[in-house]
Amino acid sequence: MNSGPYGTFIGVYDGHGGPETSRFVNENLFANLKRFVSEDQEMSANVIKKAFLATEDEFLSVVREQWRICP
Repeated sequence: MNSGPYGTFIGVYDGHGGPETSRFVNENLFANLKRFVSEDQEMSANVIKKAFLATEDEFLSVVREQWRICP
């Protein structure tokens, strides 16, 4: 992905879902964003939306798995 001279990614993860949520988003959102930009070959509102939705789906999968182990 070529970011060019004008690309900046900044995130503020407030943790209202708990510190684990903030950590997960911090560790996964940008990776998902890069993946979708690479697939679509451009940055767009749709790419950002897909990255957020993928991150949410991944986090919910982790929560479901943890719930089975420790409800």
